[in-house]
Amino acid sequence: MHTMSPPKLLQLLGRGGVGDVYRVQDPVLDRTMAIKILRADRMQEPDQLRRFVAEARVTARLEHPCIVPVHSSGKMPDGRPFFCMKEVQGRTLRDAILQFHQDIDLDPEDIRVMIGLRRLVEHLRRACEAMGYAHERQFVHRDLKPDNILLGPWGEVLVVDWGFAICLDGSLPDTPGQPDALEGTAMYIAPELVMEPGRVATPACDVYSLGATLYAVLSGRAPYLGSVQEILETLVRQPPPLPSRPGFEPPDDLLQICLTAMSRDPADRHPDAGVLEAEIAAWLEGASAREKAQRAVAQAEEMGLMVERLRASARSLRDRAERALSLLPPHAPPEQKEAHWAMEEEADRLETEAATCEEEELHLLRSALTHAPALATIHDRLASWYHSRHRDAEARRDAREAARWEFLLRTHNRGRYDAWLRGIGALSLSAAPEAEVTLCRYEARSRRLQPGAPRSLGRTPLRAVELPVGRYLLRLSAPGCADALLPLTISRNLHTRLRHPDGTEPPLRLLPSADCPPDACWIPAGPFLSGPRLQPVWVDGFLIRRHPVSVREYLAFLQALSDHGLRDAVNDLLPRDGERPLFRPGPDGRLRAAEEPLDAPISRVPFEAVTGFCAWLSACTGRTWRPVQSVEWEKAARGTDGRLLPWGDFADPSFACLRESHATAPGRAGPEDFPLDESPWGVRHMAGNVREWCQSEAGPVVRGGGFLTPAATLRLDAAISLPVWVRAPDVGFRVACTPA
Repeated sequence: MHTMSPPKLLQLLGRGGVGDVYRVQDPVLDRTMAIKILRADRMQEPDQLRRFVAEARVTARLEHPCIVPVHSSGKMPDGRPFFCMKEVQGRTLRDAILQFHQDIDLDPEDIRVMIGLRRLVEHLRRACEAMGYAHERQFVHRDLKPDNILLGPWGEVLVVDWGFAICLDGSLPDTPGQPDALEGTAMYIAPELVMEPGRVATPACDVYSLGATLYAVLSGRAPYLGSVQEILETLVRQPPPLPSRPGFEPPDDLLQICLTAMSRDPADRHPDAGVLEAEIAAWLEGASAREKAQRAVAQAEEMGLMVERLRASARSLRDRAERALSLLPPHAPPEQKEAHWAMEEEADRLETEAATCEEEELHLLRSALTHAPALATIHDRLASWYHSRHRDAEARRDAREAARWEFLLRTHNRGRYDAWLRGIGALSLSAAPEAEVTLCRYEARSRRLQPGAPRSLGRTPLRAVELPVGRYLLRLSAPGCADALLPLTISRNLHTRLRHPDGTEPPLRLLPSADCPPDACWIPAGPFLSGPRLQPVWVDGFLIRRHPVSVREYLAFLQALSDHGLRDAVNDLLPRDGERPLFRPGPDGRLRAAEEPLDAPISRVPFEAVTGFCAWLSACTGRTWRPVQSVEWEKAARGTDGRLLPWGDFADPSFACLRESHATAPGRAGPEDFPLDESPWGVRHMAGNVREWCQSEAGPVVRGGGFLTPAATLRLDAAISLPVWVRAPDVGFRVACTPA
């Protein structure tokens, strides 16, 4: 500590009974510091002047990370002494204790209660560490309490306010062996100092004050309450009541540490703060409660195995029931379905029992945590529990729940989930032919997923390229080939590959430009996340028409049939409104669609029309066109990144041609209308305009949304079975083909 000239005062930080504290600027090192200046009205009080100088000297002598460093001292122009020290920001331990007990009132069973207790005890342990250092150097603080332990914003714990400190060996002349007056705060003062006026304070007196601070941690209040006189009288007569409060039971071992530190006989206490710190550290490590905690963890593990067995049985029953019901027609009588419904009900019961067992598992782990807050086994089990919740919430795209579980996972992670919490995945990809890869990360803007700025990933093959978790759009380009698009999701701590169910990793195929018609989109082979459960399903590569088949195209198809004399076939395939055909011969005998917009998608046709149109189009183009498979349609609509809709996860009538999209009566839209209804591959109008006939293993189905679909019910992850002869006003079709 050196002497310096008075610095410039910037801001008053606090005002005490002896001195004022200001923020100042260090002109030499260009940093802010705090300066404590003796109040002018204390200049004529020798004891206060001596105490002020003693505080500066004691604090400067004690160079410890948990004691505020004093940098310099000096005098103001009016003669008042000052000393400069590090500026301490944050809150007091008292504030933290009050907040902790408010949290207990909100939810005493919350796991964060025990986490908060451990954090408070760790703060106190570090204060004990600082006092152990001071006691070893023969300094006694004499005014330890929660208000004099500061908690900085970066984890700092600082013991402050050494104005009452004494030096037992007399090595500092301004700190006599013992002042005559009783000093300290009544609620935290050692009883022997009250019972024996003039008694020399010892490290055991500080130990009592630290124990009383621990009492406040456990109970939310000081050991004694009332006026100073009432507190001192009670302190002399009786020990404090046991620290307890409704809704919170202090751990037995920690309670015993508190009571020992507050023993009325100084000889029964920890001899100094260093010994107290060691015992608190042992509690934090869980050494004294390990056996109880391990038993609770073992019970939790057994409960976890029970949960897995119950859920496995429930899944098996539900899968069997769903498969059996899917083979029955919707109109099957109840007696054919009842056995399968009973299986679903038993699956529901097993899942409920599993949820109850899971809560019991969590309760056991929380119980173990109260016995051994630092036991790694408990934290690993809890981290595993919260990891599974976080993984499931992210899979559901539930950002709020994911944030909650991530916080708890970070709280309990002891290294096992570091890679998961980094939020990094990897991508490997090859292509045929080799291609340049450009990547855009999807960003949520205006309720849609929109590609961000592109960046190059280089040339295939890509080998374990690390990327932050998220949704991406890859564009692969090679000379002579049409660009191939690949939307995908990079998941936490997972290596994303195009892996076939047979275990191989075929290269992503780029089509020669001549093999990719301008009105079709190439969907490369690979897996995508299908259905409401987002199950991975492999789909081979295919071409799909960018737009549904239009009225103009369908009219040309029927006219070709008519030209070949197939008038019965034409009559069977005519779009009809009830019994009224919508196409009629004109004066020249050729079919006309007088009431139909030619560029709008065809509708009111049976499934038979799809196969007939595909045969005609194949003959016209030299390509083998066919009905779109149900899984192909879903992949073309949703991409491979698990989105719910072509543009993202949020439905709005302005994005697609839906029931609410029109100011007047709803109807079909033209090919250039509603441009936002476009999938990551560039396929248009799959969420709105017309629903579409598709082929599935179980027979023809209808997929997508149409102009009669309410936005609130819009779903692309489900298929609807309709009789093949149905002519619905909002059902049309598009076609696909498999390149050679």
